[in-house]
Amino acid sequence: MRSSRSARAWTRPAIGEQVVALVGGGAYAEVVTAPAVLAINAAAVDPRTAAGFGWVAPTAYDLINTVAGVGHGDSVLIHAAAGGVGTLAGQFAAAAVANLAGGTTFGKSIVRV
Repeated sequence: MRSSRSARAWTRPAIGEQVVALVGGGAYAEVVTAPAVLAINAAAVDPRTAAGFGWVAPTAYDLINTVAGVGHGDSVLIHAAAGGVGTLAGQFAAAAVANLAGGTTFGKSIVRV
């Protein structure tokens, strides 16, 4: 899949660059569309990492943008911020220009990240 002109708002994939993304029905077509925010540069990750991206990123994206509707200046606290979903949720919240705090555990201590 290659990113399209609609990807301009997102800084990671360049127009025409090969990307990895989770798409709905019709993914076996020659050309498909997906939100640019859910696409990453295919050359930036190995196939194993890219395979995991397909579920972690949409979950994090939906939590921050669809469920919570995080926007500029909102405060966001992410528990388990070092996990797969938590890491990307933090990145999506930061992309929305939110005030961000996260926490994770290290042994029996809570660590602020």
